[in-house]
Amino acid sequence: MIIKQIPEDFIVREVPLDRKAEGNYSIYLMKKKGYNTHDAVLKVAKFLKIDSKFIGVAGNKDKIAVTSQLISVKRGPQKSFSVDGIDVEYLYSSCDP
Repeated sequence: MIIKQIPEDFIVREVPLDRKAEGNYSIYLMKKKGYNTHDAVLKVAKFLKIDSKFIGVAGNKDKIAVTSQLISVKRGPQKSFSVDGIDVEYLYSSCDP
């Protein structure tokens, strides 16, 4: 018996912290399907024209899943955007990555 067959069968959500202190880091909720975290970060970095070392993540999420996770971008734009099926929603700025 197969329980999980498609990415929508496996949904991973990260709960944002309630931190809204102003700072140099933009905090986003990245929603993706069909990408592992590393590849999604590379796509976002290329879109923003920055080195991926300026993007912070807390752990890796599966490729074969629908996932959402927090990411930080040092001096990132304070707006939401999408790139190649990856939705990146701006949440707030923070002193911490």
